[in-house]
Amino acid sequence: MSRWNAARAEAEDEERLDSEERADPSLERIEQRKRQRLAEWKDRVTEEEATHNNNFAPVVGDWRVRVAQARSKRAAAER
Repeated sequence: MSRWNAARAEAEDEERLDSEERADPSLERIEQRKRQRLAEWKDRVTEEEATHNNNFAPVVGDWRVRVAQARSKRAAAER
């Protein structure tokens, strides 16, 4: 039930924001609101969510190095 209420509240917020954007079509104002919504969303993402969902984990190091290491481990395991 709480998921439903959260989804409904989020949908209502989106509708409210969309109606506000239609009322003020200024591109600068729309971009400012988008940046503000993104900042609010980032604040809501907690450290716990980042540990349970890799999409929220900070990227450390170069992805190319990790891919090369994974390939070498896979090649060593196949031998």
